[in-house]
Amino acid sequence: MLEHADPTYLSCFPSFRQHREQKHGALSLQCDKETKGPWSSSDVDLTVASGTNPSSTAGAIAGKIREGCKVAVRACGADAVNNAVAFARTYLKDEGIDVYFVPEFEKEPVGDGGERTVVLFRVCKAAGSAATGVKSTAMQS
Repeated sequence: MLEHADPTYLSCFPSFRQHREQKHGALSLQCDKETKGPWSSSDVDLTVASGTNPSSTAGAIAGKIREGCKVAVRACGADAVNNAVAFARTYLKDEGIDVYFVPEFEKEPVGDGGERTVVLFRVCKAAGSAATGVKSTAMQS
């Protein structure tokens, strides 16, 4: 009989490696095993398609992280999100902010009554990063 194992999460830090022969760097992915998952609900949900411009997605991610938001990105393919988070890390680096993602698989319904598997990327601010904006919870008079 199999015992129930505690869940395991991956924290993934995508980045670009520059090669002398290439104009653009190759994508590199460093993943660490975690026993604690990230937050369970996000402030901002983005949906990315295979044709989505990763640089545009990166700008949206970076902007929301700067505001102190929790960002989730949903995609059918991982390439666009990997590139977007790598670009977002580049955009935020000079501000002392680093981000990573924790991937999760989810099922979602499709129009014909079936379902498909999508990847939900929870984009998280890395420990030791510079402070980001705090959402105002002040009451209005």
